[in-house]
Amino acid sequence: MAELNDEVGVITHLLQVEKDASGLIDEAVKDAEEKLSIVRAQANQEFKEKYNFVIDVLEKEYNQNVEILQNAHAEEIKAFQESLQTRNQNKKAFFNLLDNILQNELN
Repeated sequence: MAELNDEVGVITHLLQVEKDASGLIDEAVKDAEEKLSIVRAQANQEFKEKYNFVIDVLEKEYNQNVEILQNAHAEEIKAFQESLQTRNQNKKAFFNLLDNILQNELN
């Protein structure tokens, strides 16, 4: 009978050890999940900050390039208009050309 009590005691002790181990594992999993959640939130925040920084840099660069291109375009248009104004216009020859074209079309 004493042997049976010893065996029951050992089994009870082993069950308690297993229960304690299970509790420790559950706590470890919970702690790991909390730490992972914190690290994930920090990583997301860091990513967002770096992403926004890159977006700001690229947007600034884009706006500078647009301004440069707009200024270059305006200068080209102005130069073209000035070159047109300085050209000698032969209106008589132009009107004669138009008359010839119209006469050929009508014939």
